[in-house]
Amino acid sequence: MSFSQLTSLPFCLSLSLSLSLSLSLSLSLSLSSLLVVFEESIAHKGAPFRIALSTEGSDTEYASCILLNHLPHNDDNAPIYGIESTYTKTYITVEIPNVRCERCALQLMNPMTDKLEGMGMSQCIYDPLCTTCMDGIHCFSNYHSCANVRINGTIPRADYKCPTQAPTNWPYGHFPADTYYPREVGDFSSNGEWLANVPAQYTTPTGPCV
Repeated sequence: MSFSQLTSLPFCLSLSLSLSLSLSLSLSLSLSSLLVVFEESIAHKGAPFRIALSTEGSDTEYASCILLNHLPHNDDNAPIYGIESTYTKTYITVEIPNVRCERCALQLMNPMTDKLEGMGMSQCIYDPLCTTCMDGIHCFSNYHSCANVRINGTIPRADYKCPTQAPTNWPYGHFPADTYYPREVGDFSSNGEWLANVPAQYTTPTGPCV
């Protein structure tokens, strides 16, 4: 699937993940896949990531359209907060649905599962309405970073139903969509940027982003 080429903007989405998330970026997308690049200023060992797409004009509804879930953490990352030269970028290519959406957003979410075992928890359920609930059930400490996007596909976003299952070739698709665990760790390339042992579609750059 390929969309009409209507944009000259860079084909990558850069997200900065830190204690105070900040992002000033808007993209017009006319492609079927997108290279997402993010970096950590504070590394939470074994804490996975989720990339999701909003509904039209919403900044709250992401769970119904998860593009990639349980992206494992690179535990070799060792950033020193405030020293950007120590930050390691993570690259991952995700599929963009063939939707038409003037006011959508992509969200990167990172539940800090490294804090669970200290609270006697072996897993947590992520609920966007309960992101600080200290009830022994929910993920109580989470990072979020978002970017506004306009997607030039063919199906109106309101009419599109995102798949409820992970891509069949995604090695981490067996995990429950809303449940996260400590030590979700993956192997990465020698430079620490690309996830290893995954199909090429997740490690093929889309656009001049590397």
